[in-house]
Amino acid sequence: MANNNNEVKITFKAFNQEFNKSMTEMNKETTLLRQEMKLQQEQMKHNASETEKLEAKMSGLQQIYEVAKRKTEETTATLARAKNLWGENSEEAKKLEEQLKRNQIAEQQATNAITGTEQALQRAKQAQADQTESLRQLQNLFSVTGQSVGDFSDLLGRDLTRAIQNGSASAKQLDTAFDKIARSSLNAGRDITELRASIRSLDSGSSVEQVRQDLARLGQEANEAEKEVNGLKDSLKSMAGAATASIGVGTAVSAALESSSLDTSIKISFDVPESSRETVRQAVRDVQAYGVDGEASLEGVRRQWALNKDATDAANQEVVNGAAVITRAYSGIDFTELIQETNEVGKALGISNIEATNLISRLLKIGFPPEQLDKWGRKIYVECTRFRESKFI
Repeated sequence: MANNNNEVKITFKAFNQEFNKSMTEMNKETTLLRQEMKLQQEQMKHNASETEKLEAKMSGLQQIYEVAKRKTEETTATLARAKNLWGENSEEAKKLEEQLKRNQIAEQQATNAITGTEQALQRAKQAQADQTESLRQLQNLFSVTGQSVGDFSDLLGRDLTRAIQNGSASAKQLDTAFDKIARSSLNAGRDITELRASIRSLDSGSSVEQVRQDLARLGQEANEAEKEVNGLKDSLKSMAGAATASIGVGTAVSAALESSSLDTSIKISFDVPESSRETVRQAVRDVQAYGVDGEASLEGVRRQWALNKDATDAANQEVVNGAAVITRAYSGIDFTELIQETNEVGKALGISNIEATNLISRLLKIGFPPEQLDKWGRKIYVECTRFRESKFI
């Protein structure tokens, strides 16, 4: 009996010799790949973009995964041969089964690392695209004004100026700089949507001179509006009623200016027929009444009408009002992003925008994190699908 056991051990050792040699070589290959990846990360630490670093990491992880996959495949094949030679429940088969599990875990860990890096890479690419777009619009603004970032260092502050100059400014910082410079150099008001639209036309072939003329026209319209307001101011001064006294001239003048600016913005940035402008105007006012600022309310309403050109004005107005209610009820929700998510969810599930708005509202009520609405559109879709299939909603 002892001789039989020794023979089995000797036979298994001989059987396993080539397999062990192969495993050792693949372990060395994995170690070498990890060292090379670590070295590359250190070399790129201070002279590569986040996207480049993640792309390099992804390449290294793919190679490590391929080795882990080969180890799992070879262990699976060796286990099958061992079972044929010594039986399903033999000690030899059990040893290989344990090794197979370890190799499968390593392969899954490599897969998880690739998935996490791929998600981070997509986020980095989007951030880079946003930064590129914001930088282009800021450069367009400089082209129109005939100035550079250095001319606005006092306005922007040292840190923001330096970040723009060395290319480290984020999209949000670049947008902030755009707003400050536009208001300062072009005398733009609080709502600069029409100015952004005009500056953006440089990307579609307009010349700098054409944009300057467009901005001059907008300035002329503002001056004409101011003249109308001055006439209104004179009329108000001659009135002695209690209503005038309670409201105040300043409030009435401000309201007239805001109304003129809104009408101009709608004419420039909305692709809607004349018959829809009054509904759009009222929709923007309604959204602002829920606490959404002027620029965000205008862009959100514009996006709703742009994405649903075939819908009625009444239907689009109901959607933006519902989104405004949600924005006010839950902190951390961006009105414009919510409009976008509503349209995407509606399209994905084959339901109307109004139904999608109600669906998102219900999800929020049962605990879906509001701050994740603009980051996890896919998660919203999955949750909506699950609830819809189970008829929970």
